[in-house]
Amino acid sequence: MEKQNLDEDVISIRNDGDMTNIFVDQYRPFIASCCHKFLGNGNLQYRDDAISIGMLAFYEAMRSFNMSQGHFLSFAELVIKRRLTDWTRKDANYQKHTILVEKLPEKAYVPKLKDNLTEEIARLKTEMALWQISFEQLYKDAPRHSSTQLLYRELASYILNNPTLKEQILQKRYLPVKEIVNNTGISCKVIERARRYLITVLLIQTGDYPDVASFLELETWRA
Repeated sequence: MEKQNLDEDVISIRNDGDMTNIFVDQYRPFIASCCHKFLGNGNLQYRDDAISIGMLAFYEAMRSFNMSQGHFLSFAELVIKRRLTDWTRKDANYQKHTILVEKLPEKAYVPKLKDNLTEEIARLKTEMALWQISFEQLYKDAPRHSSTQLLYRELASYILNNPTLKEQILQKRYLPVKEIVNNTGISCKVIERARRYLITVLLIQTGDYPDVASFLELETWRA
């Protein structure tokens, strides 16, 4: 596929969830290659974590790309590198082992021993599994349209600001769809589709996941 056609395809499909997922699946090798290039051969123990972050960054690149930014793959690689750089700055374990310190801005590379994104992602993954939710499913469920994103945020904010409902969901591991429909006016279909997304946001915001919340820019959603 020619670069110009690829760039146009990204813009034309990025608001179509199914087409976006197919496109991302096609470019998994590219994402893995960007992560491998960033890590180098001495840090391959962080490969799985890096690819998870790289996937999120690739989606972010698709959402924000425009033709004035050059070719999409070059732009996507830059976004992936930036997100991985943010991660390495925050992850204490990576800082202890990294051989790439000299490639990062010296003043910005300040160890934060309490900030450990890798450890938080691992704990979150374990907790999500109790709800039968995986990161792979979240990639597919992530809202693409701006209108859907607003609906999901409205739903998440409603749950987070309702202590009784939060406690009910966490204790019973059940999303009371009918109750949420009655109180928000948002359709049952939308809430069902958002179920895994909403539960994951709830787990992040009520658990000990400050770096994950920061990475996903969820801080303002806290109840």
